[in-house]
Amino acid sequence: MGEWREVAERLVGVDLAIEDLDAWASEPEDVAELQRLEDLREELLTAVARRRISRGLRERLHDGWRYTLTGTMIDPRD
Repeated sequence: MGEWREVAERLVGVDLAIEDLDAWASEPEDVAELQRLEDLREELLTAVARRRISRGLRERLHDGWRYTLTGTMIDPRD
């Protein structure tokens, strides 16, 4: 159950980051980060829908990969 909790927590974090970044992303690197986050969200949703965590996602979970909101996620125009 621990892995599924991790997936759920990551999904919530990614959704919040996408919502935040989508509000102001206009620079190419910001748009690229937004795309990376949307791809990650799809991977997480796929894992939930299939009730199977892919090897790559499992490795990131076990390696302690964390998605955190960083200073780069703050609108530089603020």
